[in-house]
Amino acid sequence: ALDFRLRLAIRYSAQLRRWRESFMRSQFLIISFEALRDNTTYSSTIHNILTFTGFGGLNDSKVTEYGVVLDKLPKENQHNSPAKVTSIPCATKLQLEELYAPWNEALYRTLEADRETGNAPEQEAPFPEFKESVACDDEL
Repeated sequence: ALDFRLRLAIRYSAQLRRWRESFMRSQFLIISFEALRDNTTYSSTIHNILTFTGFGGLNDSKVTEYGVVLDKLPKENQHNSPAKVTSIPCATKLQLEELYAPWNEALYRTLEADRETGNAPEQEAPFPEFKESVACDDEL
C-alpha cells in the first residue's frame, strides 16, 4: 500500500493535541518509525520503549526471556497485493506535500517545545522530519 506518512502527519499533530486535553504529555512516548527501521537506532529505541513502559530497559535477560528481536524489522513494505501502490502521479505528490507541510511543521514545533520545556518523557529522542519516500511518475 501507499506510504501514508504524509497523510498521517496531520493526524499526529491533531490527535496529540486532543489527547493532551485529558493526559499529561509525559505519558506519551513519541517515536518515529524510522528509528525502528534503522539498525543503528533500533536497539536504543526498543530500550527506550521498555524503560518508558516500566520494564527497565533492554538487557540480555530480556532478550532471552521476552524474545526481543533486535534486527528483524523489515525495511520495506513486504505485503504483496494487486492493489499495492508503488508510485503516484507527481502532481498528486506535490499537492500532498503542500497540503501536509504546515501540519508536519506544527508537529515538529510541538514535539521540540515539549522537549525544551521538559514535558516530553526523558526517553523520547528528537523526532526527525519526514523524508520523501513515495516515488512519483508522470506517466501514470
